[in-house]
Amino acid sequence: MFIMSKNITQLFICLVFLFCYCFTYYLISDVYFVLKILEALFFVNLLFFLYSYFRIFSNRKDINIIFLLLFVIFLGSRIIMDLFGFYDITNFDFYVNEKYSYFLINRAVFNVCIAFVSYYIGYIVFYCVKKDTHLMLKSAKINISDSSCYFLITLGLIVKLYYAIDVFFEIISKGYLALYTGDLQLAQKNIFINIIMGLYDVGMFVMLFSRPGLSKKIIYISFVNMILSFANGQRGPGALLFIFVCFIYYHRNKSKIKINPIKIGYTIVLFIFILSFVGWLRSDRDNNYEFSILNFIWSRGASLLVLVESIRWESIIDYDFLDLFGQIYYFVDYYCLKLLGESFPVSFLDLPIYYKFYSGYISYISNSTMYDMGFGIGGSYVAELFSVGKECAQFVGGICVGLLVNIFYFYFLNSRGFAKFYSFHILPFLLYIPRDNMLDFILQDWWVCISYLLVLFYVKSKK
Repeated sequence: MFIMSKNITQLFICLVFLFCYCFTYYLISDVYFVLKILEALFFVNLLFFLYSYFRIFSNRKDINIIFLLLFVIFLGSRIIMDLFGFYDITNFDFYVNEKYSYFLINRAVFNVCIAFVSYYIGYIVFYCVKKDTHLMLKSAKINISDSSCYFLITLGLIVKLYYAIDVFFEIISKGYLALYTGDLQLAQKNIFINIIMGLYDVGMFVMLFSRPGLSKKIIYISFVNMILSFANGQRGPGALLFIFVCFIYYHRNKSKIKINPIKIGYTIVLFIFILSFVGWLRSDRDNNYEFSILNFIWSRGASLLVLVESIRWESIIDYDFLDLFGQIYYFVDYYCLKLLGESFPVSFLDLPIYYKFYSGYISYISNSTMYDMGFGIGGSYVAELFSVGKECAQFVGGICVGLLVNIFYFYFLNSRGFAKFYSFHILPFLLYIPRDNMLDFILQDWWVCISYLLVLFYVKSKK
């Protein structure tokens, strides 16, 4: 009863924040004043959520903190940095090279605020319905020996390494942007090769959830996988997979782990340096590499540009609710044609436009010349929801995202079979949607699920 009362109080405070956002945006006429009030409210909102999360609901050390922090990094960092005078939020010097009006920026910040508070409402609603704040991490049904796990992990990493080397030498000869224009002549991956690569995920899953204790080897192996993901062009998801494994490792071993702030600080700086350097490598490298934590944080906030451009071009963007499922339409079309022995008629660069993969679709609308060169501004579920139904869709969709993350996290904790593995596989991609398309996670690397089912079938056949 006490927990329910705290949840209701939290919902009320969320609605108060929402009222303040709407009052500021719709009823105050001074555009600069509106921006500063919205930024200040967002920052106070963030502090309140963090306080609630770590003090009021201190027993809920769950995945929501990762989502909220990623949301702030990708969508809120520029808002906070502009509030404290580090940078000018109206200036964007990548891809579009524009200085936007306060009217445009204010609406973008307003939508970020709605998305932020609505996600938290979805999170609270889930716990109101579930009434279970002591969720325990259950072990997985599948269980194989350590040597078999390491064999699966090693086999998957070897295949990934082979393709990483192939990509590396192609990039050296043709440039990094060729990775996004379809000009690289890479070794062909068939379903069989992808299933072998998926064995890494199966081995890692069994090691994480079928052992009474976890070795630090898990962290080192996951770090190697992250580097290989970088080499294959998956910088964001690769880093998030590593963070997710560290998150699981901490929760399974927190009674044995002693927190060393100095080591954590060094690790974070190293992590930022690696991501920053990889980002420089993928650019045109006209300038010498310079490492700056502030510049790194500012550049992570590029999802705000996606939202601003979505608002800027709202009159010509043709995007509705069904377009959210573009990846599924593509999946069905591609494999139906493949089964019929026919070639796919849409070119690599035209795919995002034809199927409206939002990251490519908005990049093309914003600057078609840069898009054809292989550049892009990425995606964001907040921008997608705005294009679907403006602020109303932002509010309703944000609540749905909050519910969705917590539903998958619930199955990740409480199930033991395929639902647990699928949740383990897609949760990192779902957490990444502040910087990616909203529903891409559903079929992301789907062959990994086949890898799991094959291993499960093999283990059961041996009994």
